[in-house]
Amino acid sequence: MKTERRQFNRVAFRAPATLSINGEMVKCEILDLCLHGVLLSLIDQSSLDLDSISQLTIPLDEEHIISMEIKLTHQNGSELGFECQHIDLDSITHLRRLVELNLGDSKLLEREFSVLIQS
Repeated sequence: MKTERRQFNRVAFRAPATLSINGEMVKCEILDLCLHGVLLSLIDQSSLDLDSISQLTIPLDEEHIISMEIKLTHQNGSELGFECQHIDLDSITHLRRLVELNLGDSKLLEREFSVLIQS
């Protein structure tokens, strides 16, 4: 049995997104996310180099997006887990707000944000 080492709570967030890997754009679906990463599903991943750093873009509405550089950490069939390698200030602000709204616990979010800053 695998020991859970997760420091960040995932929130369910189903949404379309775009993954850019080595200049190739691929549509995907966000399954869940946290302050430190994302779980997503790709429809066709046969020709993709998933070992490269990728750019994920999650449109929230017409004006706001979350954009982050991510790296594959695990794969289970068509579900792929990625760790965030870099995220800009606007995107982390949107992501933090999204997680806060879905967690419903601002103290838990502050603890997670502290862990993120220290890592």
